Amino acid sequence: MLSLVGLVGELLHFAEAPLVAGVPSTAQWLSLMQLGKLWRVTLPEAEANSRETGRLTFVVGAAGLLFSMAFFAHAYACVLLALGTQERNWGRPSWTLDSVRFGSGGDSDRAGCAELYVEAFYFAALSLTSVGYSDFLKTPLERGVNSFFLLISALYCAKVCADLTWLTSTHHHWEAKQQALQAQTWASLQNMHVPKHLAERVLAFQRYVATVHREDLSQPMFSALSPNLIQELRLYAYRKLVLQAVFLREQPKEIIALIVGALTDQVYLPSDFILRRGQKGRELYFVRRGCAEVYIGSDPPSWGASEPVAMYGVGNYFGELAMLTGRPRAAWVMATTYCVCSVLPYEAVERLGREHP
Repeated sequence: MLSLVGLVGELLHFAEAPLVAGVPSTAQWLSLMQLGKLWRVTLPEAEANSRETGRLTFVVGAAGLLFSMAFFAHAYACVLLALGTQERNWGRPSWTLDSVRFGSGGDSDRAGCAELYVEAFYFAALSLTSVGYSDFLKTPLERGVNSFFLLISALYCAKVCADLTWLTSTHHHWEAKQQALQAQTWASLQNMHVPKHLAERVLAFQRYVATVHREDLSQPMFSALSPNLIQELRLYAYRKLVLQAVFLREQPKEIIALIVGALTDQVYLPSDFILRRGQKGRELYFVRRGCAEVYIGSDPPSWGASEPVAMYGVGNYFGELAMLTGRPRAAWVMATTYCVCSVLPYEAVERLGREHP
């Protein structure tokens, strides 16, 4: 938000600054490059959204490449505008002096700021993607700068194409790997004569784990890391979540580290029961992703029909009463979305009691 406010302020300053001979000055044209800060405003949200699915990750990556090319052309357009304005101030020929616009009656007039920018951006985009056009530039200085830009743009376009190829091939690799796993699973389920609705839930679980829940530290990719690195990763991933529990906030760092080291992630599909009323168990649950609803009553709740008494979201925890007292679960807890819970087993609590009485 602060980046957006700062960008708007800078653009307003550009718009309100006095014009020289009806057009912005050289410094004002160069300050227009601040539009590139739009990337700072949009990138965090894009990165957050990109964690949802692998396909969206590909779309965000491709959009990033497109934006980078647009900004590259925008920056060069600002350079052309600044250069043309400066040469005009020196009394030399400039492409800005030859840019005209035509009214409805066919009368010509000097191009304004918007027309000059569009003309410069158009030329920059053509130079970036091809070889420019016609004799747009008039002086040796302008053509020299453009020659340098053409060389740089050739290398830059090659890099963008390479990045896009890598992004596409990586996306196709993971898609093919996921489809192969789904096909193998489906064939196995058919051989087992599993009902269709159950098979679909199994496949949905696999898709969710493969495309969304990628930060599970028990994955093979983390198995070769040193114990210290694993512990640091666990502290980074779970510390804030654990400290949501009021009775754990005042605990020393050693105890928090032991708790974090004992957490394991469990994934639940929508309508899965996380806890069942009357069930014995002393685990403590932290909601890491998704939502779950709480129901009371002796009968199991029905999906979409029963009325919940509470809802748990990211950062909430439950199960502490059974953990501390050993009593059976007093309510039903059902996942209402894909839900990831970090579970603290009671064995870890007993270990803490022995090592830190």
